Amino acid sequence: MTQLAPPHLAAEEKPWVLRHLWVLLGATLVLRVLVDLRFSLVPDEAVYWAWSRHLALGYFDHPPMIAWINWLFSHLIGSTELGVRLPSTLLAVGTVAVIVTTARRIIADQRAAGWVAIIWLVCPLLVGLATISTPDTPAIFFSTCAIAVVLQIARGDDLGTGGSAAGLWMGFGFFCGLAFLSKYTTVLLPAGVILALLFSRPGRRHFARPWIYLAALLSIVIFSPVIWWNYRHGWASFLFQLHHGVGDDSGEPGVSGSWQLLLVCRNLLVFLGGQAMLWTPVLFIIGLVILVQDSIGFARLGEVDRILFCCAALPLVLFAVASAHKVGEANWPAFAYVPLSLLTGRWIARKNSAMRSHATYEGCKLALIFTVVLHVLFLPGVPRLLAHVPLPHAARDLAETDWRAESRDLATAADGAPVVCNRHQDAAEASFYMPGQPDVWCDGVGSRPTAYDYFDVKPDFSTINRVLFVGGHAPQFIAKHGYTQSRTIIIAAPSAGPRHWQSAVMVSR
Repeated sequence: MTQLAPPHLAAEEKPWVLRHLWVLLGATLVLRVLVDLRFSLVPDEAVYWAWSRHLALGYFDHPPMIAWINWLFSHLIGSTELGVRLPSTLLAVGTVAVIVTTARRIIADQRAAGWVAIIWLVCPLLVGLATISTPDTPAIFFSTCAIAVVLQIARGDDLGTGGSAAGLWMGFGFFCGLAFLSKYTTVLLPAGVILALLFSRPGRRHFARPWIYLAALLSIVIFSPVIWWNYRHGWASFLFQLHHGVGDDSGEPGVSGSWQLLLVCRNLLVFLGGQAMLWTPVLFIIGLVILVQDSIGFARLGEVDRILFCCAALPLVLFAVASAHKVGEANWPAFAYVPLSLLTGRWIARKNSAMRSHATYEGCKLALIFTVVLHVLFLPGVPRLLAHVPLPHAARDLAETDWRAESRDLATAADGAPVVCNRHQDAAEASFYMPGQPDVWCDGVGSRPTAYDYFDVKPDFSTINRVLFVGGHAPQFIAKHGYTQSRTIIIAAPSAGPRHWQSAVMVSR
């Protein structure tokens, strides 16, 4: 961990954190690789790895970037924990490098730019992005590259040296397209940029030139494989994620208005609490103060501040409103903290006051404590101790199960028969950790659709005489595929510790 700068840090040309940035990033990379090797894959990581064995232009749950990256690194390094996680580790560290480089360009006070670097080096959000392989990490990396490019355009407008910026606009479109291939919510970045441009005279001039439209066209062309995949599959992925993100799950018919209001308030508090944990409470409060101040003085903001404000506020406000009707995941607006961290640096630089530096210093101290506590999960023996503790989703996945031991027992129970799971997470984990990494299929009968339902190559169960079925809804599976015999096989005794499966059903014809 890095030693925090004291609040009275002098406004030197290049503070220590910037002088030693590449050493600090290298140390962060080494630490993250050591952590990558420490734990078996969590279910979501295994699912994305399983996708990489069925390469496609799109998937039911997400765009294909995470699967394409997994395929590349699995072939370069191997289908190991490091092979799955290393790309996210590299992209997360690269994200911090781009953020700090951008901060040094748009923040005149190098001391304030140094605070942006410290914030990211100690914040727990970096731990999540660099440790767990999910679509969020490439999405945030490519979005960060995109906002870095568009801020160069805005900086030229602020200085009065901006021209058509044709090449920069094409770079913005290129990185937006790659972000779209990573996660659908990245569309909020260009939406925020467009919103910011519409509210200023220099910004509106860009709409009188062709480059912004060509950038949009380029991003759509890059994203077109996902559009084509959705067209061929009844727009399944778009519709699923639209409901998943902003669908209304609040209450039930007949619930009183006062109870509905309580549910809305509860959901909003859960959302705000999740963001405070993600960005840590003090830094989150500082961010809210900055956003409120900038919203009041929005008309007086320069182009850089206007773009940063819109790109930070739009996802936070949108998902806060959506949370009133649906409990979502804390990571959904995670990209907002990239522009918000840059706004924090500019906020410190505007007044250069001891109060602002001290508040940021206290926020970074608390963030460092959060990060240290989070790393306790990676110590030997701790996950088992926490297996029954109510933890957040990601932390619970890390602490819950020894998938290696489970999958060895599952392979013994299968005795050569193909394994089919009712949950796609179970199928992916079993496939990754069973000896030889065989294909393990998911038949989600009785449950919601999964990516397995949309793979182009599927098993023909009419030609398979014997299957070990793991999970719920076994009678529906037997009826669906015409199996007529079954027997229960004990995979592990209940005393074996926390397990996802203890028994399975062998079905045959």
